Amino acid sequence: IATISSTNSVDSHRVYIAGISNGAAMAYRYACDGRALIAAIGSVSGTMSGTCPKPRSVSVMEIHGLEDRNIPFAGGVGTKGVTHLDWPSVAKTLVTFRNADRCKPATIHQSGVVVRSDEECAGGRAISLITIQNAGHQWPGGVPHGPLIGRLLDLDPPSTAIDATSTLWNFFLLHPAP
Repeated sequence: IATISSTNSVDSHRVYIAGISNGAAMAYRYACDGRALIAAIGSVSGTMSGTCPKPRSVSVMEIHGLEDRNIPFAGGVGTKGVTHLDWPSVAKTLVTFRNADRCKPATIHQSGVVVRSDEECAGGRAISLITIQNAGHQWPGGVPHGPLIGRLLDLDPPSTAIDATSTLWNFFLLHPAP
């Protein structure tokens, strides 16, 4: 972040990290241990590994399929996971940041298979959780895998219930660093 910021015009109040799976775990880890200020993180099919005794106050959006067998929503070792890690639940991970952000109770909306929980927090921060029924370990709105590759690698098809890319971007736009 520092290297890119030193050679490019970067709005330091709008630095975001997003990823899927292990990339999502990296975003959470950076929110715990990273040196540069970030405004928000976006996690798709992820959760945080390890402890985070002093999380930064950052906005967080988690998008997770409830049928994820790589990184289960409820935590544990995924039956399809290649890391064989005992992941904490998404709820446990979000509590870490909810406490750091001093959030109000959630507002919950359901539309079909999508449930969205939004919490307003101190300093303009927010915690948002989007769950998708009947969705696995995938990037919602992504390009579907070819049938042969999907079958050979046992990949979950992307959900069409939402577009994770635009959903994360809209969340980021609303949550710059104070």
